[in-house]
Amino acid sequence: MMLFIIFLTVVGQLTIDIYLPALPNMVHDLNTTKQLVQLSLTMFLVGYAFSQLFYGPISDRYGRKPILYFGLSLFALSNLSCMFAPDITYLICSRIGQGLGAGAASTMSRAISRDMFDGKTLSKISAYAAMSWALVPIIAPLIGSYVEHYLGWRYIFGLLGLLGLFIIIIMHKTIPETYPDHLSHKQSALRNYKLLLTHPVFLTYVLCVLIIYGLFINFNLVAPFFIQELFNQSIIFYGWLICFIALGYFVGSIASSYLINYIGAHFIIIIGCLGLLTVASCFLILSLIEVENLYLFTITMFFILTFSSLIYPQFIAKCLSPFVEIAGSAGSLFGFIVFLGGTVYSFITSQLPHNKLEPYAISIFIQIVFLTAINLAMNSRFKDL
Repeated sequence: MMLFIIFLTVVGQLTIDIYLPALPNMVHDLNTTKQLVQLSLTMFLVGYAFSQLFYGPISDRYGRKPILYFGLSLFALSNLSCMFAPDITYLICSRIGQGLGAGAASTMSRAISRDMFDGKTLSKISAYAAMSWALVPIIAPLIGSYVEHYLGWRYIFGLLGLLGLFIIIIMHKTIPETYPDHLSHKQSALRNYKLLLTHPVFLTYVLCVLIIYGLFINFNLVAPFFIQELFNQSIIFYGWLICFIALGYFVGSIASSYLINYIGAHFIIIIGCLGLLTVASCFLILSLIEVENLYLFTITMFFILTFSSLIYPQFIAKCLSPFVEIAGSAGSLFGFIVFLGGTVYSFITSQLPHNKLEPYAISIFIQIVFLTAINLAMNSRFKDL
């Protein structure tokens, strides 16, 4: 079951990360602009966000597996459509379908985790899932850069389609329904959402997750253009450099799963927020005095990803732990808010100039200051969760 949850967890992130090395080449191949190619990520997140608003309540009524059969099938077919896209408009429409399908995997990974685990165990499972999720940004861009270099970007989507079919086969042969009471579940989705949207714990920590996810999205969008164009490096170099930077995800996730046994989520969050604030402040100061080079960008992003992944699973566990009976609805609304926010983040980031680091440094500094302020004000109130 843990391996299956991991597969579901990584689908959405893999779909984002694996094609990022190809973005500059897609601009030329599809005869389009950087903004429209980046819009393909934005529209994926639109489908990803809105689909989750519906999958959770439906799964609370009909079970987790029917949702996964539908979503993963749509995901596989949409990847096939992306593979043969003749122009950017067709690709963007296909990416929306991709997001609609991947949303089922993301929502059900959280709902199944909540079905099976609770308390500190849920925090550990969230950390393990985050650790696996953290491996994706390490491996996926490297795979994508080699596939793009030797075969072309279209085969990246073919590979994703095969992954969707593989997960369907694994689920069909080995995974039971994890929510046996679904046939008697009659609660209104609107009532569940009203409860969640008025619950201070849910609102506080879903906002924290959104900010962390925004940092990830910002990095994903700007890195291909900074590394390949601003710093004039090859696509293969980009893949290996992202592999190194994204080790920060993995380091933070391992530390999170280890530290939860000794100091608890409350202190992990404080350490992570203060670490992020320190790194962002240094990055902003250096960029303002026009210290712009590949080393600064690499070191900064390594530590941004490290501290972000340290606190990311703790925020998720705190956000979902109070909602045992409506785990599907909680996971849905969680995903909708986070990934719709990611859509806004990606749109704003796509409008920033990619010929200097300063605008990017200002944007992440503002986000981290806001995150730190929220936690200093609210963490003591909810530290016993």
